[in-house]
Amino acid sequence: MPVHVHVADALLVVRVDGDFTVRELERVVAGALDREPEEAPVPVLLDLTGSAPLDEKNDQELAACTGVFQARAPRIRRLAVLVSVEPVGNLVRMGTALLQARELEAAPFRSGQAARSWLTEVGPRE
Repeated sequence: MPVHVHVADALLVVRVDGDFTVRELERVVAGALDREPEEAPVPVLLDLTGSAPLDEKNDQELAACTGVFQARAPRIRRLAVLVSVEPVGNLVRMGTALLQARELEAAPFRSGQAARSWLTEVGPRE
C-alpha cells in the first residue's frame, strides 16, 4: 500500500511511496477527511517525494488525483504538495493551479520545512 496517512504537528500528512492508483489515493484521503465533516478544516501535506514519477501518469489520472482533494475543499484549510524533482514540480504546479481555481488554496514545495511553515501560517483562507 503506497499511500499512507498520519497526523504530525496538527497537519494531516498524506505520503505516497512508489506507484499508486487514484483509487488508493481516494480511499486513504476519504478515510482521513470524511470521518468528521463538521470539524474545522485541516492543513494537508501531500508528500510526493517518494512517489513514482507523476509524468508517467496520463492527463485523466492527474485530473482525478486533483479531484480527490478538490472534492474535499471544505475540509482542507491548505494543501501543500511536496515534490523532489523539477519535472514532477511542473506537473504539480499545473495541478495546484487547477485546485486554486476551484476554491482550494494549494501550493507546490521542494522543501518540507517551507511546506510546513506555509501550512501553519495563521490567517484566513484566501
